[in-house]
Amino acid sequence: MRGQQMRAAFLGTPAEQQRDGPGARMLPLGKISAMPNQPRRYFSPESLTELTRSVRERGVLQPITVRPLPDGTFALVLGERRLRAAREAGLTQIPAIVRDIGESEALDLALFENTQREDLNPYEYAQATLELISRRMGWPLEDVPARVRLIERQQEEHPEEAAQLRALFAEIGRGTLTNFVKQGLRVLKLSAYLLDELQRGALEYTKVLAISGAPAEHHRELLRAALEEGLSVSGIHARRAKLLGGQGAMSPTPQRVARLIQKTSFDKLEAPRRERLERLLLQVEQLLQDNPGKGKRGRS
Repeated sequence: MRGQQMRAAFLGTPAEQQRDGPGARMLPLGKISAMPNQPRRYFSPESLTELTRSVRERGVLQPITVRPLPDGTFALVLGERRLRAAREAGLTQIPAIVRDIGESEALDLALFENTQREDLNPYEYAQATLELISRRMGWPLEDVPARVRLIERQQEEHPEEAAQLRALFAEIGRGTLTNFVKQGLRVLKLSAYLLDELQRGALEYTKVLAISGAPAEHHRELLRAALEEGLSVSGIHARRAKLLGGQGAMSPTPQRVARLIQKTSFDKLEAPRRERLERLLLQVEQLLQDNPGKGKRGRS
């Protein structure tokens, strides 16, 4: 059972998901424990405060989902924010849909549901997707990024695994395997303070990426400027170029290419791609050797 079918089977019909629907019942908050492996790790304090205020005024409008435990209590499956807000609001009961599923199925559902959230930031999406891939493919979580990159780059050599990954992204309904490798995984390399601003919603992902493209020693200065001066992405690029000594807005491109070349295992590339890349590198080498201004700086 996968994706939307899994969600529909476990959560019931839309009518059952309403607070007063036939599938919901009131449960004591004291009998509900949070999910031990909650895939959502960051909760905005501002957002949680707003939800708590709403719960005090109107109650919990959408039931949480729980699963029964042998001792008569319940384990949360979906609705961590609603559960926290209900407790903060001082409620003693909460509407819940009870589904008799195992811990593994509950985690699969929570991970899938996590990728569907409208307020999901890129880091949370990447983490939830990596865990889904780990569980679906049976790979250790720490190996997933490298294996996904390899399979995306060599899909013809790994047709079965590539097909499974493409099918998973189709179920998620958010991007593709290639897009995830080229964009989604970049968030895993962000510094802690850039990641914190992204998770707090203080800075858009495009701006965070623009900052991360600069040398690490300039990240804090660019972050401060972006937050305090409200710089746009182009403004960040311009400030970045200024910090780099007027080398121009395109100066980070050679640095990125050089890093990619250092990380690339040429012997693992498909023959046509490797041959084309070698030809291009020979052209670049020739252009650099023929540059009459090499070694000179500050000339226009």
